[in-house]
Amino acid sequence: MQGAGFQGALAVQSQPSGASVFINGTLAGTTPLLLRALPVGSRVVSVMLDGHQRWSASVSVIANQTTRLTMNLAPIPGATITPAFQ
Repeated sequence: MQGAGFQGALAVQSQPSGASVFINGTLAGTTPLLLRALPVGSRVVSVMLDGHQRWSASVSVIANQTTRLTMNLAPIPGATITPAFQ
């Protein structure tokens, strides 16, 4: 049994911000993102933003700690990026 009753947090930041964050394939929100009261254990975090390369890693949430992820999302050469605000 993985960490029954123990919880931690996951903080995800990206440059540029506004990227979609998926935890084990489920959309969890957009960067910057702070998820509290997560059960401890391993999970796959994927970060995606239109026109940028996808970032993905396996991370561990540790009891009573915040696991921090910060990534620079590299632009895809030749990709068209639509501005969020016009």
